[in-house]
Order: sequence, then structure tokens, then C-alpha cells
Amino acid sequence: MAGDALDCLLTDSLDEARGVQVRRFFDESAARRRLLARLRVWVRRDEAGWSVGEYERGWARVRAAVVVPGRDVSAHPVLKGRRFSGTQPPRRGVWSTLAGVALGMIIMTVGWYAATTGLGAHRRTSVSAYVTGNGQRANITLPDGNTVALNVASRLDVPTDYGTGDHTVHLTGEALFTVTHHAGSPFTVVAGAMTAHVLGTSFTVRHYATDTSALVAVRDGKVGVGVAAVTAGRAAEVGRHGVMRLSLADPAEFSFATGTLVLHRRRLSDAIPELDRWYNADIRVNSEALKDQVVNGTLTTGSLSDLKSILELSCNAHVMRNGRVLTLSAR
Repeated sequence: MAGDALDCLLTDSLDEARGVQVRRFFDESAARRRLLARLRVWVRRDEAGWSVGEYERGWARVRAAVVVPGRDVSAHPVLKGRRFSGTQPPRRGVWSTLAGVALGMIIMTVGWYAATTGLGAHRRTSVSAYVTGNGQRANITLPDGNTVALNVASRLDVPTDYGTGDHTVHLTGEALFTVTHHAGSPFTVVAGAMTAHVLGTSFTVRHYATDTSALVAVRDGKVGVGVAAVTAGRAAEVGRHGVMRLSLADPAEFSFATGTLVLHRRRLSDAIPELDRWYNADIRVNSEALKDQVVNGTLTTGSLSDLKSILELSCNAHVMRNGRVLTLSAR
């Protein structure tokens, strides 16, 4: 569906250079962010259904918003004169076609932007990549003194011109950021479909490839996530389609920075990806009943032998080890 394609375009499903390019384009102004939000809602009206009048008014607003200097994109032959008659909303097939047209409009607009600002492939922004593997963590000090505690199996991309003003970093995985207050451009973290802007605070961001949403938990200060201001002790979870849910922050969200993994009432099947990353393990379970076992614990970094003992005790299971592979069976 075109809505899914649009979401992929604005997250990490594109190649890295174009993904950065698109995110920057929409982040540069409030008007562009509003346009993006409008398009996200618009392409999903296929499911909810608009009346013809609502459709006409919404489409007119979108056409008016997407105008490339020197060329009115809304006058494209595919769009020009597009009207519907009757009393029924456009059919699903029509919506899919028009949603695809909206996607094409974005691509043309971004293409013009890239050509006029030097963000094309021949002048890509270079980055310094900080990468940790399973069982590895890293503490990073950025050129302006801001610090990052990078969790296991994570990657942080920092632009090489960070020191001269580009303070937008991209995260895959999990990190605790400590940002000192300073004038000028805000410190910005992009993770999945979530963008967080801060001036001075301490907060975590989490978005692994296996996660269906991005999470921001604020320890001190305040973080701007979309149109929401997330304050100390609060958290924001942003799904793939930009839907946000606010809640209280779990103190355990910050514990990884001090070498502690906290599991609270987690099903074993849900905890396995965390344990694999934390201990550089490959955990396999032969019993469906064991997968539903609830796991609780505060774990520090350790060896695979330590993990084997922990699993045997907490799950009342028999654990066979073969190198990095730990296989759990019911006793």
C-alpha cells in the first residue's frame, strides 16, 4: 500500500544517503512537518473513508502545499482536473493511485531540494560511525562535550561537520545522551520514525531493528518529540506510522549505561533478543511452554557460563551449551 511506501521512504528502509536527505527536508520547517503529518493521515483515509467534499478540500490543501519554485507540481497531467462525482467516497483502487501520486510529489520535491542544496549523491554528507557488537558497550564524547553511552549492538552516526553546526545524529539500537545546554541549533536524534530535539537534558533513545516503535525516556530536563514536550520522568513511544503514546518512564530504561540489564515480568521469548545482545549469545528454546515463562532479574555483564546458570535457575530448565548457542529444554 502506498501509505506503507511513504512510511518506508521517511524511515530507514531507503539507502542511508536518501533517508537522511528526506528526513532533513521535512525537519527544516514547521510547514513541511505539518505537510508530512497531513500526508500520513491522507493516505490512510483509504481505510476510514472520506466524503467527496472532505476529499476535495483535503486534496486541494495538499496540492497547494507542494509547489516547487518555478513549477506547480499540482499542475502535473496526472493531477490536473482530477475530480469525482456522485455521493460515494473514492474506491480503494482510486485511493491507492492518488496516494502513489502524493508519494511521487514528495519524491519530486525532495529531488528539487537535493539538486538546489548540494545534497545529491555527488555531495553526500559524510558521517563518523560508532558501532558496538553484542556484549559490547561504548562511551562517546562528542566534539562539543556532549556524551553518549552506547548500548550493546548499536550504531550511532555523527556527521563529520558536527563541530561546525550539524547536530543531528542517527541511532540504531539504544543510547543514553547527556546534552549540555547551549545556544544555537538544537541537538537532534533520529531513530526510526522518531525525531527528538533537545537543548539540554539527559535521556535515552531506543530503536533496534527488532523493535516496532522508538522509545524516548527522559531522566532530566525536557525533550521535544514531534509536537509533544516530554519532561523528566516521562517517556514517549512512537510507532512506525508516527502515532505517539506518552507514559511514565521506567527507571530501568537508564540502567544499561551502568552495566545493568533489568528484566521485569518479561516473557522469555520477548527477553531472548535482549539477552542475546547483552551476552553475545544465541538462545534457542525447544519448549513452547518455556517461551511463555515469565522472567525477572537484574543482570550485570558476565560470561555465557553465567547466563547458562541464570537461565537454569530462573526458568527451571535444562540448558545445553555449544559455543555461543544455549538450548533450553523442559526438565
